[in-house]
Amino acid sequence: MNRTKELRTARLLLREVRPEDAAGLHQELGLVPEMWAYTGWNPYGTLAEAESKIAEDLKSDALGETCSWVMEWAGECAGLIAAYDYDPAEGSIEIGYSVFRRFWGRGLATEAAGAVVAYLAELPDIRSVRAWAEPENVGSVKVLEGAGLRQVGREGDRLTFEKRMKGSSL
Repeated sequence: MNRTKELRTARLLLREVRPEDAAGLHQELGLVPEMWAYTGWNPYGTLAEAESKIAEDLKSDALGETCSWVMEWAGECAGLIAAYDYDPAEGSIEIGYSVFRRFWGRGLATEAAGAVVAYLAELPDIRSVRAWAEPENVGSVKVLEGAGLRQVGREGDRLTFEKRMKGSSL
């Protein structure tokens, strides 16, 4: 079952990632060091890596393991957001996002994350949404809090966040 469905917010269209997005993702994410400074990995470093990452995402989306969206703002790709690492035993899923640097400071990540968390809350098998942020990445901390997640702890150097869904006993 593919759980990635098109979502709309006041300013954004969240749509499934497409193979033709590879070149733009490589340019905006793979070639800009600030984009992977807090994650420690860069799956868009080359055009071939970007194409491979998109193919993997589409396969995982089709299997219902993940949900991957492109954030479109004013008809232009502004970043990515995804839900992944689904744990069926816990009913939990993790979210992560990247907004292209030229779109930073406009609230797009918070808007997208809020829409994705609301969508995930509607799915019967999701009981909590998790995320993490580096403490010094103040913008990402604000995004997670703005999307309704709250800080619940630390894992190593990372802050951990969670939102439990209504009626969850987790």
